[in-house]
Amino acid sequence: MVGYDRKSGRWYPHRDPSKGINVGYGHQLAPQEVERINKQGMTTQEVEALLAQDLVAAREKVYSYIRKKYKVNLQLTPQQEQMLIDYAFNLGSLQAFPLMVDAVLQHDKEGMKREYKRSGVISGKRQELTKRNNAFAKFSGIAERFVYT
Repeated sequence: MVGYDRKSGRWYPHRDPSKGINVGYGHQLAPQEVERINKQGMTTQEVEALLAQDLVAAREKVYSYIRKKYKVNLQLTPQQEQMLIDYAFNLGSLQAFPLMVDAVLQHDKEGMKREYKRSGVISGKRQELTKRNNAFAKFSGIAERFVYT
């Protein structure tokens, strides 16, 4: 767990691959928060509360994007909602992924296979996030020809 100090049982800020500063499970810190949290850290309960707030905000981004793009209010299935919240939470928005959003909304497994493949910077190199891709494939039901090793 990046940023977690087992000895103190507290979470401390760390840089993410995009050079932002996070704490806990990917909560982006504002510059004025970094120094305070660096000194005292955060409890797991505080980090989990931030995660809950971030997921609520990501959910709102999903529904806002759908209202603006499709001009409708849709009720997503829990699976659709979770897949799109994952994008909004981890990538900041859905705007750069319209084909993936279309595939998820249309339950288009082939479209999801074509559009979904996450990568990240690990040890200074861009690499595929195979664990995340495999988990998404299994969750979304597109695993039969999608699983990466």
